[in-house]
Amino acid sequence: MWRYPARPLFGLSGEYRASWGGPMLAGAWAVRALAGIALWLIVPWMLRGYMALWRRIAGS
Repeated sequence: MWRYPARPLFGLSGEYRASWGGPMLAGAWAVRALAGIALWLIVPWMLRGYMALWRRIAGS
């Protein structure tokens, strides 16, 4: 992973074994994939509420 060399700059371990879902790289990828799917499902609901709020503010 290209970002792992920068992790020590932030006080984190430079290895993927310390990442979410570690110690295996497959576990780390799986956890991130699940988080991405959850975000993909939640964002449309958030945008719907945001648009309703702006319609109410705009008075249309």
